[in-house]
Amino acid sequence: MKIPIFTVKKIDTPSLGAKLKVERIAQKISLEELSFNTKIQLKYLQLMEAEEYGSLPADIYVRGFLVKYADYLNLDAEPILDQFEKERGVMYKIAKKPEHQSLPSLVQRNISITPKTISISALIVLFSLGIFYVIFQWAYLLLPPKLLVENFPRDGIINVRTYSLEGETNHGNSLTINNRKIYIDKDGLFKEIINLTEGENILRLLVKNQLGRVTKEDYKLIYQP
Repeated sequence: MKIPIFTVKKIDTPSLGAKLKVERIAQKISLEELSFNTKIQLKYLQLMEAEEYGSLPADIYVRGFLVKYADYLNLDAEPILDQFEKERGVMYKIAKKPEHQSLPSLVQRNISITPKTISISALIVLFSLGIFYVIFQWAYLLLPPKLLVENFPRDGIINVRTYSLEGETNHGNSLTINNRKIYIDKDGLFKEIINLTEGENILRLLVKNQLGRVTKEDYKLIYQP
């Protein structure tokens, strides 16, 4: 008994663009005529038949073009739209696949740490700190200099002839009391012995910083033996 041999025959389904073009030519309709009557630009008709969907407007407009195309050729628009959705979906997946494949390598490159990137990052941090320090110093110098007197009598009355005036300012400033220059140590502290006369004594303190900004304060001491 002879065993029959079965072969599988592959049936190719025409693509949408080819199907539309074949039907149009069969009806002896030119692209120019189709464009004139459907009001679809000639270049869009050419792109649809060539299935270059990426060069066409948004899909919602392409669906409208296909409906007009089908109506003019007296074709059923529903299967045409279904085939468009299938082919468009396949093309979209193919177009997106390389992006997914390249994403891991792209992320890996972005998070890689090398001695060069560490050095550049360190330089950026140091530069930023330097800029911040300069801005801070200029802002500090533009403000009136600090002047604090720590042990001044609450009522301004004392009963001893000599008074030890103590206080604080910033290192680098200059200080005078009644036009007499006073020493300021590295911590910004100063101390000066004042000889008083009986009655009212005015102590005029003047502090000046490197930019010439000045703080002035007057203190009145009354010496009552």
